[in-house]
Amino acid sequence: MAQRGIGSAVSWHKLVFQKGAWCLPLFVLAAFSSLAEASPVIQLQFVSSGVVAGESGNLLIRFKISSGFKIPKRPPPKIQLNSSTDLEVRGDLRLLEEGTGKDPEYFEAVRPLSLQLISSRSAQRGQYLLEGKFTYFYCSEKDKYCSRSVESLRIPIEVTDGK
Repeated sequence: MAQRGIGSAVSWHKLVFQKGAWCLPLFVLAAFSSLAEASPVIQLQFVSSGVVAGESGNLLIRFKISSGFKIPKRPPPKIQLNSSTDLEVRGDLRLLEEGTGKDPEYFEAVRPLSLQLISSRSAQRGQYLLEGKFTYFYCSEKDKYCSRSVESLRIPIEVTDGK
């Protein structure tokens, strides 16, 4: 899913005024859709120690559920990370609740995932991307609806030569 930000709204703004004032409602709609995409239901933070070629390193994934949303435990949220020829991912990808929540059907907070990254000996020094997807259901407390989300993941990992 492509990220749109204020920059895309500004360039759209220039297009609107070059074509004429009748496009103004489209500009307003584009600006609001950009703002809506800017606040995800779950924010992910990736922390990596980096990996030395031929050795292993760590990847920590932290989760923050945005205010006003609930994440049901069933069906469980699912993270899939694709290993490559240069990087292998090991560890439990099941999301577990951190602490005890008020409602047993929903996550109050999610425990961070700690994964091991193993680099092949042939891996070249540089930036690598771990790609995958994060699938989960969420419910809006305010608007009283639930929906499914599938988000693409692109996690940058630095591979060094250990020198």
